[in-house]
Amino acid sequence: MEELFVSYEIAKALKEKGFNNPCFGWWCLVGDGIPSLNIEQSNRSNFQPDWDKTFLAPTHQQIIDWLREKHDLPIHIHSIWQHDSNNYSYQYHITANHEEWNGTEHYKSFNEALNNAIEEAVKRIN
Repeated sequence: MEELFVSYEIAKALKEKGFNNPCFGWWCLVGDGIPSLNIEQSNRSNFQPDWDKTFLAPTHQQIIDWLREKHDLPIHIHSIWQHDSNNYSYQYHITANHEEWNGTEHYKSFNEALNNAIEEAVKRIN
């Protein structure tokens, strides 16, 4: 189920950009600083986003919607048939305010392209 949620690194960056929407999970560091995903209803009433090294863990879809609706950063993932390897690769495309950013790398999976697109879009938030 962990693949449905953004990574610890993305969650940390989202907190810095002001993301504080209700989520079903959160990331925290355990033991020797290993990120651990905790899944259950976490909303503003029972989640303390100021806990040291604890970050909301939204799903990918929550962040795609948040980036599009709040920051006008729509993300598109494209599949590309690779004739030489006989399978698909994936690239991303982000548009905002008449500017476009295309991922030039070909990713082996949809989720890998999606994670890289989210990371790039979060960097673009002012």
